[in-house]
Amino acid sequence: EEMKRVAHTQVELAATTRSARISSYLQGLETQMRNLSYNPTVQDASLKLTNGFHQVSDKPARTLRRAYIKRNPFGAGERERLVRADGGSDYDAAHGGFHEWARRFRSENGLHDLYLMDTRGNVVYSVRKDDDFASNMRDGRLLNTELGRAYRAAMDNGLSGISAFGDFAPYHPADGSVSGFLAAPVVKDGERIGVVAFRISLRAITRVVSSPIGLGDTGEAMMFNAAGQMLSDSRFSLRDDIRTSEKDAPDVVRAARGEAGVVEMTDQQGKAVISAFAPLDFLGYHWSFVVRLSEGEVLAPAIGMRDTFLIATACVVLACLVIALIVARRFVRPLSRIT
Repeated sequence: EEMKRVAHTQVELAATTRSARISSYLQGLETQMRNLSYNPTVQDASLKLTNGFHQVSDKPARTLRRAYIKRNPFGAGERERLVRADGGSDYDAAHGGFHEWARRFRSENGLHDLYLMDTRGNVVYSVRKDDDFASNMRDGRLLNTELGRAYRAAMDNGLSGISAFGDFAPYHPADGSVSGFLAAPVVKDGERIGVVAFRISLRAITRVVSSPIGLGDTGEAMMFNAAGQMLSDSRFSLRDDIRTSEKDAPDVVRAARGEAGVVEMTDQQGKAVISAFAPLDFLGYHWSFVVRLSEGEVLAPAIGMRDTFLIATACVVLACLVIALIVARRFVRPLSRIT
C-alpha cells in the first residue's frame, strides 16, 4: 500500500508540474497582450497602418496582398523578410517603421504571428504575411475561425483592455497547423482604435507536455480541449495534431468535469497505468490535463527494493539457521560421548 501511495505522488507531481508550466506560459502571454493594448509603439503603428491601408487604393486588400504576398521576393514562410514594399505609399512607410520591432517581439515571445486589425475587421498588418493578411474578420473565410471569434470578443470588450482567446484548432486560412489566438483592443486617449492579436502555435505547449522529465521510459502526458480532443501529440513527436480517441477515457472524463485526482486504470492498449488528472482553465476555456505512467514501471523501483529486502532477510534467516545448526552440533557431540 505504501508503494502505491508513493507511485501516486510521483504521477501527480508530473502532472501538476506540467500544468503549472503551461498555465504560467499562457498567463505570461496574456500579460504581454494587456501591455501591448496600451503600448505607444503599437498605438502609433495601428493608427498609421490603418490610415495607410485605406488610402493605398480603392481596393486596399488586393493592392497590399499583391505587394506583400504575390510580388514578395521571398517565398511562403519567409515573406516576413520583406521590411517594406517599394510602392512608396504611406502604408509602406508605416510598415517599414514597425515591422522590425514586431518581428523581434514575436521571436522573443515564441509567437507564430502577430496581427493588427482595424475596427472594421481588416487585417492591416501581420508579421508572417500568410494568406490571412489583408483579409477581413467580419466576412469571408476568417469569419468563423478562432481568430475571427477572438477579434469580435476583443471588440466587444470595449476599452477594458481584457484579452479574448480563440481556442486551439486547425487554422486553415494560413498553413493549417493547430493554433490558438489571443486578442485585445488597442486603446489610445480613451478610444478604441483597433485590435492586436497573437497567433500561438501548439508546438510551444507540446514541448512542455511532451518533456520526458518525470515520465520514465513509457509515461505519457496529454492535454485535451472541452470537446475531448487531444491537443498534444505523443511525447516522441512534436507534430501538431488533434485526436478524439481518448475523450471517453475515465481520467479524461473526470478532468473535463472539473475534477482532479489519481486513478488506477487500463489504457486503450490494455496496459495497467496510474493516471493523474486535473482541469486547466484559461480566459473562459476549459481544458483537461492527464499524465499516465505504466504501473509496472512506476512501481518497479519499489518492487525492486521490496525484493532486495526479502532476499536480504532470507539470507539473514538462512545464516542464522546455519549458525544455529553449527552451535547445536557442538553441544550434541559431547553428549553423545557421555552416553
